Amino acid sequence: MYAQLTRLQPADAQQITARISHGVRGVTPDDVAKVQKVSDLFSELNILPNKVDVQAITDNSVFQTQ
Repeated sequence: MYAQLTRLQPADAQQITARISHGVRGVTPDDVAKVQKVSDLFSELNILPNKVDVQAITDNSVFQTQ
């Protein structure tokens, strides 16, 4: 899945993901809220040129079951 999402060669993706011990999961509403808080702060500090709606750019479709 990681190779497909990142367009890396499978061997490279395997080497990178072997270092990850916390696994892969879908994004939770709590995750979105935390990132939104940081995004809002960065907008206030003019680090980001525009406000970002984190929920609008969040894609959980990879983790949906059919």
